[in-house]
Amino acid sequence: MTAQKCSSIGCSNEPDVRVVRIHNRAVVSELELCFQHAAEVMPSLDNPQKAFPSDPSKEVLVDIEYILLCPKNEHFGLYLREMDGIRRFASNTGWCEWWTIYKLLKKEPVARPMTHAAVANIICSLGAQLESVVVDNWDQNQNFHAKLRLRQGPKRSAIDVRPSDGFALAIVSSVPIFVQESFLLDAS
Repeated sequence: MTAQKCSSIGCSNEPDVRVVRIHNRAVVSELELCFQHAAEVMPSLDNPQKAFPSDPSKEVLVDIEYILLCPKNEHFGLYLREMDGIRRFASNTGWCEWWTIYKLLKKEPVARPMTHAAVANIICSLGAQLESVVVDNWDQNQNFHAKLRLRQGPKRSAIDVRPSDGFALAIVSSVPIFVQESFLLDAS
């Protein structure tokens, strides 16, 4: 965090959280806020999920809306929003994954290809195409799982990945991200 005080007008508190707003897979604003003002800006995802008809086989198109950095409590989060609705999906990640996604969304040039760009290049060089990323599983250790959906001619395959790696590859490859409907939370 670089700011000496909260970005909120008139607040002299030390910043606790960096809130990065994303639109069309590009950074549109960055705020360094105290916990109080961050809570006012960020959508609440702490409320219990409202009843939605949930079909475990239904996938919903989402995209990244916010990324959140809170070094004091080591929280690095990604918030994705349903493209045609009000529901959101929250995913915690590690510092390195957060930083990679942040840099990709900032569209800053890098001297050497980042790992996710290299993986995307490998997929293409093998004659395959990344079609989409889907978050499709929640395990007993409370971890989400995602799949890269690949196509190579008529052959289709799904490769298990961490959601954050899938999101980074989706950004690099400009492909859609889906989340299983039952994982979405009402953020209204």
